[in-house]
Amino acid sequence: MPFHTEEHLRGRAAKELELLVEGSTLFGRMPPEIPTFSLAECHAGPMLGSGGFSHVYEVSRFDISGTTTVLDEDITKQGKKYLSSNVLKNGQSRYAIKALKNDTLRKAKSNKEEVQGQFVAG
Repeated sequence: MPFHTEEHLRGRAAKELELLVEGSTLFGRMPPEIPTFSLAECHAGPMLGSGGFSHVYEVSRFDISGTTTVLDEDITKQGKKYLSSNVLKNGQSRYAIKALKNDTLRKAKSNKEEVQGQFVAG
């Protein structure tokens, strides 16, 4: 079995990744950075599922009209436009949002207050 140097393996991995990205419709069409949306910009559809700590909802659309700020960079605006115009694919939503359950949030707040109390008392 031939021994390969770290440099050789890095070069080979870079070439493989380049071929993967080059031939992929996913990588070729996505904006360079994936933007984040405020909760006000996300419109949730029906619940898709539920776990121990959270619920998962379909994103029915993004509303980005008038919500961009001075701090948004051009790349973020472009990404938001791209994602908001591609929410549906073949009539199905492509995105989902995960929301913590109220009980989970209450427990987290309670635990935080308990730790703060111990810190102050300690």
